Amino acid sequence: MADLLNTFEELTIKMECDNGNEESAKFFIKKEDHTLGNAIVYMLHKNENIDFAGYSVPHPMKEEMVLRIQTKNRSGIAASQALIDSADDLIELCEVFTQAFEEELENHMLS
Repeated sequence: MADLLNTFEELTIKMECDNGNEESAKFFIKKEDHTLGNAIVYMLHKNENIDFAGYSVPHPMKEEMVLRIQTKNRSGIAASQALIDSADDLIELCEVFTQAFEEELENHMLS
């Protein structure tokens, strides 16, 4: 558990808006890779207000993921808010999965 807490303490996110437009931005996320990248982009693609969502890991030796988000014009949703909403949705999905897994594990142990 201490290792996990240390990872969260080292996690940093830097946001860079495209031409000052908050609807299109890059997020430079330290200490993350394809695991979070795939999951968060999946959740972003489920949002109807997203025009583009993608990520890259520029170099395998550099612990950084670059996430790019662009929301639809006139949606009024900033890229940062879209990321927050998608992260919340991902957390909720993980909680549902954990609950279903624990219930099935308990049923299996009882039979």
